[in-house]
Amino acid sequence: MHHLAQSKYILLLLAFAVFFYACSEKKHNGEHDHHHQAETSGNAAVDSLKNQVMAVHDEVMPKMEEIMALELEAQQQIKQLDSLTRINPKQANSTQKQQLDSLVIQLNNADDAMTHWMQEFDGQMKSKTDEEKITYLKNEKDKIDAVRDQMLGSINKGKELLKK
Repeated sequence: MHHLAQSKYILLLLAFAVFFYACSEKKHNGEHDHHHQAETSGNAAVDSLKNQVMAVHDEVMPKMEEIMALELEAQQQIKQLDSLTRINPKQANSTQKQQLDSLVIQLNNADDAMTHWMQEFDGQMKSKTDEEKITYLKNEKDKIDAVRDQMLGSINKGKELLKK
């Protein structure tokens, strides 16, 4: 593995480790711990909506690892294509490279969307009235549904393009 490729691989793994550490830290601090909270809001509609939001999060959070693996594999295939192109420019496959470049962007955007959603989500909602909580959680449900769709779409495209 080339030094630059090895450095990028190490950085990607480090980013992945930091990401999951942050998520687990939030869980330990109670910011992210939705299933094990003994207290409820006292409002069934708020609790139900929050559970729906967190169920979608819990469904797709484990898929972050798959996104990172697909992104890494796509980047490795891009490097291989670049190497082959340097060796024999006549055999360059620009269409495949463009598809892989697009896939890397799509996977990265899905990863960023989940990270951004988690950073912005306010599960405590301490300063909100019940009505504000319901409105907030409905909006968050729409956001996390969109993140889920983006993540699953990028994973499906990755599996198709990388023949997994």
